Amino acid sequence: LPSYGSSTVRGQAISNAFFWAIDRSQDATFFHDWFSRGGQGAGAEYRYVAGPQSRGNVRLYRFARQESTYTDNGTTNTLPASTSFEMTGTASQALGRTTRAHLRLEYFTDIITQQLYHQDLYQATRRNRTIESGLNTVRGPLAASALFQRHETFSSATHSLVYGGTPRLTANLAPQRLGRTPVYGSISTEYAYLPYRSIEDGEVKLDKSLNRADATPTLRVPLSRLTYLSVNSSASYRTTFYSKSFDATGRVVPESFLRQYLALRTEVVGPVFTRIWDTPDSGFAERLKHVIEPTFAVDYTTNFESATRTPLLSDSSDFVVAGASRYTYGLNNRFFYRGRTVDEVRGQTREFITIGLQQTYYSNRQSSQYDTGYSSASTSRSQVDLSPIALNGRVAPNSSIDGTVRAEYDVSG
Repeated sequence: LPSYGSSTVRGQAISNAFFWAIDRSQDATFFHDWFSRGGQGAGAEYRYVAGPQSRGNVRLYRFARQESTYTDNGTTNTLPASTSFEMTGTASQALGRTTRAHLRLEYFTDIITQQLYHQDLYQATRRNRTIESGLNTVRGPLAASALFQRHETFSSATHSLVYGGTPRLTANLAPQRLGRTPVYGSISTEYAYLPYRSIEDGEVKLDKSLNRADATPTLRVPLSRLTYLSVNSSASYRTTFYSKSFDATGRVVPESFLRQYLALRTEVVGPVFTRIWDTPDSGFAERLKHVIEPTFAVDYTTNFESATRTPLLSDSSDFVVAGASRYTYGLNNRFFYRGRTVDEVRGQTREFITIGLQQTYYSNRQSSQYDTGYSSASTSRSQVDLSPIALNGRVAPNSSIDGTVRAEYDVSG
């Protein structure tokens, strides 16, 4: 049905839409908007479901804005005539059994039109636009992906920052046992072109974009075979090539830089304490299980030459503090239930509540600003010895309900 509205910027508005059920697995909607002050807009939205792992939703909208004036807080503003486009959507397509393609669009050509004419609060306040497409494939222990990801964030109507990976290519080998030894080996490789441009009025004012190639072989050794205690140690040697680097003043210069360092990690889970209850009178489950897991991990990164030359842009994996250790300790509580047996079919076991606490101590305070394990980590924060105490919770009583919560308490004030 047509809808009517009125606002200071748009004037009187009449909107209409036509829905077309193409068949059982696809449909489309065509819509038109008329604004007495703003102009006219038209667009279409297409939705499809081609299979369990193949579906998509794509929307295209064109708005022809006419020159108009409006008054806001006693000030008269004039909007020039313009034509803008908005494209949004997501799609996931299975290509055979082991390959999948995906697409994500959140793009607009005019941020002023986006924020003034949208009635949707999320769209009207959005200042980021994204184009992302990718291809993932798995062949036994090998996994490869190709990703194009362009993000642009506006700080004003005329200034924006472009970043992402255009493209980002990865190839990984999953851990493989080396002969009859208890040692497992794996390797991760990546090539990426990392754009990082500051744009003002459509012109590039600062360009720090660079190429990066990365390879990280890893050896892992499980040190415990006890069912209630898990101890794993690993050593990774990371080599990263940058086509540009930082000079002594922190400016990007066209001089390549090779960074190499060894990362050591030991992780202990346990001793694990478990208690099981039979609940024959419960209609919810026939058995409950509570697991308490103490955790402790030590990470150490060796020193590497010219650490200050590393070009730090937007990728968190580049933020590495040389010659530093981290000690992370925590406690996890896991609750499981086994559904009741129906028609001699055993019920499914499900982890339905998870509660975890953790904190990290840093031998080098600078590490606290780059620890991606905590959402509050930032270069704008003071350097501290102790991270916040992080609380993670998850509730999933069935396959239809799944909720998570995270909170951090800053012990440093």
